[in-house]
Amino acid sequence: MAPRAFTSYAIGWASLVLGFTTRSFDRYLPRRNLLRDCTATVIAYGQGRHKSLLVNGVGMTVLTPITKMMSAVSLAFLDHAPQNALVMCFSMGTTHRSMMSWGISSTPVELVPSVPRFFWYFHADAAQVLASPGSHVLIDHGRRFLTPTTEQFDGIAPDPPLLRKQALQACFIRRSSIRLPGWHQGRRRLC
Repeated sequence: MAPRAFTSYAIGWASLVLGFTTRSFDRYLPRRNLLRDCTATVIAYGQGRHKSLLVNGVGMTVLTPITKMMSAVSLAFLDHAPQNALVMCFSMGTTHRSMMSWGISSTPVELVPSVPRFFWYFHADAAQVLASPGSHVLIDHGRRFLTPTTEQFDGIAPDPPLLRKQALQACFIRRSSIRLPGWHQGRRRLC
């Protein structure tokens, strides 16, 4: 048998073996909840203070009080009482929940439709927060929503990985009234 033919048969058999023996990684997660939509596979798992959120197998966040501070940083230093705020990335909903605790209107923008559907898993009062008249959850891309909108926000709490040049330009160029929190990494000021 020619080396090329042998290699083709070996690859074919290996593909068959892997195809029938491979399992999805979510089967190995304890107490998992899984949702699939046209955008991603979303998994919420864990218990107590050790809950996590995965989107397409990538860890998005864990329960932490740091995300509560994201709302405080964007609103606490305003020279007037805040009326509304934008949360870029819903994730576990902690920042949105914290914005709502200020008694203001909060608009979280999330790209993956299944992510906000797990809000209940991370916070017991999720239904009450979502039913509030000031809660406006949108499924869209944060920058795409922000660029053409005419709505102005007193504060914005972006997910730290979203603090990229294009997102910041959309905030500053299109909506000069938006105030971004001063996220710091070392000595470099990001905004």
